[in-house]
Amino acid sequence: MALTLESLKTAGSLPPEMAQEVFKRVTETSTIAQVAGRTDMHINGGKYLIDSGVVEADIVEEGKPKPTSELGLGFVDAIPLKAAVIVPWTREARLSNPGGIFDRLQEKLVEAINQQIDAATIYGKSVKSKTSIPNVDYLNQSTNRVTLGTNTKTKGGLRADVLQGYDAVADAGYDFTGFVADPRARSIFASATDTSGRPLFDSGNTLGNTTTNILGLPAAFGRAVSGRYGNANPDTGVRMIGGDFANNLKFGFIDNISVRMTDQATIGGVSMFETNQEAALVEAIFSYVIRDVDAFAVYEDGEVVAPEEPEEPEA
Repeated sequence: MALTLESLKTAGSLPPEMAQEVFKRVTETSTIAQVAGRTDMHINGGKYLIDSGVVEADIVEEGKPKPTSELGLGFVDAIPLKAAVIVPWTREARLSNPGGIFDRLQEKLVEAINQQIDAATIYGKSVKSKTSIPNVDYLNQSTNRVTLGTNTKTKGGLRADVLQGYDAVADAGYDFTGFVADPRARSIFASATDTSGRPLFDSGNTLGNTTTNILGLPAAFGRAVSGRYGNANPDTGVRMIGGDFANNLKFGFIDNISVRMTDQATIGGVSMFETNQEAALVEAIFSYVIRDVDAFAVYEDGEVVAPEEPEEPEA
């Protein structure tokens, strides 16, 4: 059966193949999703098992007691988070190009999920309301902080700054699997030189790449890293976050994407009925878990003063 707005309205959700295409595009374009690990998530959230110890082996003689390891187990909570977007269009536009409406739905939903994943995992924030999400961990809580430009050229310069964060994560017992960075970090790396004026970083760090590498580790670039997600959010001064994304940050989607249609509502002060418009409210649910925020290092621009956190309204 052909996909129509009426069939969407009746079903109340996107078809599975369309939902999977949305999730695929999010995974390919969200800054965090490009470097994080994936896992199955449930609509009610839940607790995810983590290990907090190390399995140790030993060589023993035949018939002798076998060694035991101290393997600690713990749980982290995954809280379901909703990314929602209202997509309006005119009735004339739908009648003239029905397929374009579905493309627009997908495009806007991917954009909304991307922004909310990045804002939640990096800053623990809701994009539209700009309020803190209760009871979630986020990357900018890490106590491993590095101010870029701390080391002079004679002491290794920017390369030494990057390695300072790397060492903090490694000393805490974690792998260092990649970076997420603000686009402005490209010029910081491209212009870094040693005492002889030679570039500190290889030619893989080009200004045009969405992804590249920093000291051989993958890096994904996005404005959300510096807090510039949504509309008119101030620069936090964060230029890069590196650490154990593959093992310490997991995210996943709930398969169903709900859709509600209207031609009667008033949206943003505009009557859909009076202006001959239609709209869809599309909602997707995702969740993520961070095992330990100190499995990451936050690299900051020392010349930027982070904005003060607004006071949260009382419940």
